[in-house]
Amino acid sequence: MSNSFIRVVVGVFVGCVAGIILLHITNSDNPHSAPISSARADIGGFKAALAQFKIGCGRYPTTEEGLAALIERPSAIPAASWRGPYLDREKIPADPWGHPFIYKCPGQHNTNGFDVSSLGPPGANVDYRIDNWPPSAYEVEQLSFAHEDLFKFRGALWRFQPDSGRFPTTEEGLAALTERPPAIPSAMWHGPYVGKIKDPWGHLYIYKCPGTHNTNGFDISSGGPNGRPGTAEEIGNWAQPR
Repeated sequence: MSNSFIRVVVGVFVGCVAGIILLHITNSDNPHSAPISSARADIGGFKAALAQFKIGCGRYPTTEEGLAALIERPSAIPAASWRGPYLDREKIPADPWGHPFIYKCPGQHNTNGFDVSSLGPPGANVDYRIDNWPPSAYEVEQLSFAHEDLFKFRGALWRFQPDSGRFPTTEEGLAALTERPPAIPSAMWHGPYVGKIKDPWGHLYIYKCPGTHNTNGFDISSGGPNGRPGTAEEIGNWAQPR
């Protein structure tokens, strides 16, 4: 299978990554779902209010002025220019976990605009940061590589299966694609079927057969940048068409 075809298919997967992650972290089974949705709505409201502020004042509030500039006129802004309050609030709301939203202008991520974010629920075992900036080009590239790896593993496992009469067991893992498992006769193993079995962040891919999601086959996944399976950043072959 050509690399160009693989990259076309991977491109479709990557185009859905942001939506997949959002669906995962806002799933009804997630105890943080409702407050995360609330924080996203607040950030959307801030963006709209900041756009109106800029129309009247000719700029966004500075980092020092902060989001409070949407409620009370900063001293540096002429009274004739400030047409607020721009939010129907008596004060800037805290995020759903009681912490101030973080505002920076010019932004570190949106260098021609502003960054506004919440760090999400304290004590969570995953980075739930909620913000107004898109993934960086590097982050998108790493996700693309991970999806491409899953696609290649899937093909390699389907080549392994007719050669060996079965898929590797969970215990044999994806290492069975690079080195012959002792239980497989040498005449039946025609590998190596792949090269590396680590994800773009240096963690071993996770393999399970039979799978929890693909009960008649196998699950392959990466814990994503944080290396933690079962979190919002997990990338698995059960999200791909079979």
